[in-house]
Amino acid sequence: MRPLMLLLSMTLLAGCDTASGPNAASATASAKPVATPPPPASTPAVAATSAAPPPAKPLASNALEVPTLKVFLEPPAGVTGKANEIKNGESIISFPGHDVSLAVGPAYGDFAFVKKKYGAEANFVKWVVEGEDHAVAEVKTDKANEFYGFLVREIAGKSYQCVTITMKRNTSPSESGVKKVLEYCKTLRAK
Repeated sequence: MRPLMLLLSMTLLAGCDTASGPNAASATASAKPVATPPPPASTPAVAATSAAPPPAKPLASNALEVPTLKVFLEPPAGVTGKANEIKNGESIISFPGHDVSLAVGPAYGDFAFVKKKYGAEANFVKWVVEGEDHAVAEVKTDKANEFYGFLVREIAGKSYQCVTITMKRNTSPSESGVKKVLEYCKTLRAK
């Protein structure tokens, strides 16, 4: 108990010594709280901008709508197309001058699920392109190896699938044609 009292007494005396004597004025001055500048005020416009997502850019004049799904596809400038609804909200989008078309409709799973499903098919050879939300597959057909591509994207809480097709079958002998038209899928968006 005595060492504790001694320590307490020394602490009190040391505090008194600091506040008295020739350095008392400077010790007292340094003991005053230092005023800190107030934080910079944020403007309401900055706060509102950081909270709200940026507005969507306007649709291109050549954008194609899949009416039942209320999604749009924007091919590059100068490329025109035509969307034909077939069933269950699915549409076939064809582009004059292209052998490859697109089928757009609801997806029945996320990208990983769809990719696994396609990769498990008996005629699957390999993935030629693998992206975060799209892929191009090489598959065996009765005549030669052909290709198809697909993309799965979530828009406004729903998953959509965009798949390359041809008028004759679901695959194309043109790898470059599939890759080119699959690029159009990457513009799939809401209004």
